[in-house]
Amino acid sequence: MAEAKMAMPTVPNFEVHTDLATRGTRWARWLKRFESVMVGFNITDSTRKRALLLFYGGQDMQDEFDTLTETGEDKDYKKLTAHFTPKVNADYETILFRKLM
Repeated sequence: MAEAKMAMPTVPNFEVHTDLATRGTRWARWLKRFESVMVGFNITDSTRKRALLLFYGGQDMQDEFDTLTETGEDKDYKKLTAHFTPKVNADYETILFRKLM
């Protein structure tokens, strides 16, 4: 019996330039949804996952990715996670915390 072909779902593009203060959180949610789609459609090839991530992420994400250096192998998208996750300045966070006291 022939295997039924399933169409790939639509995944909204990741809004790279919208509200930079929440970009890390939004990225984590978007990536979790994307990875769920990959599991749901049994896409296990890492190179294919990265290609689909860049496609579904949209042109703005592709442009951001193209500016990164040392992006790793074709199967790796950790550099995007590092890029979209905000850097924590421990000293500044300590100062803010102490002001609350």
